[in-house]
Amino acid sequence: MKKVTLHIDSRPNYIGQVLEVTDESGDTIPYTIEYADAGDMGKFATASKLFFHTGSEHKAREKTVRYFSAMLGSAARIDVYGERIRRRFPSTCVYSFCGLSSPVCGADPPFNFEYGVAKLVTPVTIEGDKDNLPEAMSLVNADAFGAHAHGFPGISNRASLIELFKKLACPEIEEDVLSVPWYAEYRDQWCPTLRDDGHIGLFEAITQPRQTYLVVESALPYFVCDQLICGVRANVDSWTWSEWAESDEVVTARQLAVETVNVVATKALLTLSGSKIKVSEVANRVTAEKFVTVSNVLRKKEGDDWVTFDAEVAQRSDWHRGRTLLVSLVRREGGEKAYAIVRNMNCGTQVVDVTLPTTFVVERFEDAEEAILLHFGDLRGIFEVRVLVRV
Repeated sequence: MKKVTLHIDSRPNYIGQVLEVTDESGDTIPYTIEYADAGDMGKFATASKLFFHTGSEHKAREKTVRYFSAMLGSAARIDVYGERIRRRFPSTCVYSFCGLSSPVCGADPPFNFEYGVAKLVTPVTIEGDKDNLPEAMSLVNADAFGAHAHGFPGISNRASLIELFKKLACPEIEEDVLSVPWYAEYRDQWCPTLRDDGHIGLFEAITQPRQTYLVVESALPYFVCDQLICGVRANVDSWTWSEWAESDEVVTARQLAVETVNVVATKALLTLSGSKIKVSEVANRVTAEKFVTVSNVLRKKEGDDWVTFDAEVAQRSDWHRGRTLLVSLVRREGGEKAYAIVRNMNCGTQVVDVTLPTTFVVERFEDAEEAILLHFGDLRGIFEVRVLVRV
C-alpha cells in the first residue's frame, strides 16, 4: 500500500479543495478527482466511518458525510447522534481513536475550541417580587462575564509543551496567553468568568411541580482550548491517544471546567441573596439535585484500547449518581436556549448504558421531551424529562 498525503484547503469558502498530493518523500504526484452526487454517500471517502443513531435526520446525514469527507478526520469511527453540524468539525458525535495509535501530526483534533463544556444545575427558591429579577440578574451577569477575569491557569507546566506554546504564541498580541502554564496556587488569585458564549440564569420547569434552578454553562477559555489543540496537533512527545487521554493536561482541563462553573455559581448565589429578590439553594435537595455535567472531553474507554472524544455527547459515566443528566435545548429558529433534566426513575441500581446528546435542536421546547425519549427506545418508560425555561 502506498502512503500519500492530501494537502487540503480548510478556509471556510474552500473547505475540501485538494491543493496538492505528495508521496512519503514529499514529491508531488499526479491525481484525479471523482465527484459524488449529494445523495450518493457511498462514494465519500469517510462514509465507512460513519454510523448514524436515533435522532440523526436524513439531511443531517448527507451534510455530515460531506463535511467529514472534506475534513478527512483521523478518527477510526464516528458515531453521529444528532444534527449539530454548524462547526468546523461536526458535533453531537463520538469520535473513536485507536488508543495505541498516535494523533496524525499536523492534523487538528475535532475539539472546535469548545473543550470541556461544563453545565451546573442546582435547585433554588425565589422570595420576593419577580419584577426585581432583571435588576438582580444584571448584577449577576456583570460579575459572571467580562474582562475582569484574571489568574486562569494553563493546563500544563511540562517543559516540552510550554516550549511549543511559546513558539506558537502570536508576537503581534501583547502578552499572548497561549503560553500561560499550569500552577498549583491558582486558586489563591484567580477570578474565573464565563466565556462570551456561556450562559447563566434562573430556569423554571414548564410542568408541575414548577421548581426553579440556577443553571451555569461554559466551555474552557479559548486559550486553554488552543493549548489542547496545539498540543495534540504537534504531539511533540509522540504520545498515543491513550497517553493523551490519561495525561495530566486532559485531567487538569476537566478539573478547571468544573471549578469554573462552581465558582461562578457560588458568586451568583451570593449576589442574588443580597439583592431585592432573595434567591437561595434548597438545602434538602442539593445532594440529590445539584451536579455538574461535562461534555466535549477526551477520555479512554473502560476495558479496551479505544479513546473517544465525545462532542456534545454524554456517556454512562456522566450521569449524576448514575441517574440524572442536564442537557441543553436550542430552538431551531432564533437559537433561544433552554435546558432539560433527564432522570432515570427506575428504583433499581442498574445504570442504563445509553449515549445521549447533550444538546438538542428543537422546533419548540414543548417538543423536547419526545425528542429526548426517542434515544432510550424501549426503555423510555423509566425516564422523566423536565424542561426548564428561563424565568
